[in-house]
Amino acid sequence: MLADLERLGALGLLPEREQRRFLMVCRATLEETRAWTNFEFIDVLRQKEEGDWAYFARIRQQAEKSSGSL
Repeated sequence: MLADLERLGALGLLPEREQRRFLMVCRATLEETRAWTNFEFIDVLRQKEEGDWAYFARIRQQAEKSSGSL
């Protein structure tokens, strides 16, 4: 997407100053959206991994109890 914006800018359809400002705003918007999306995915992943961690800790603890410690 950013490469597409660069290509559009290379066409010279906007005056140079407006073009730079437009591309800067577009790039910032895309990067903001990317970072926000990653943040949301990381939060979901963290919650899932925290649940898995607790689940497997219980399994390990039960196995250690039934085998008399490893």
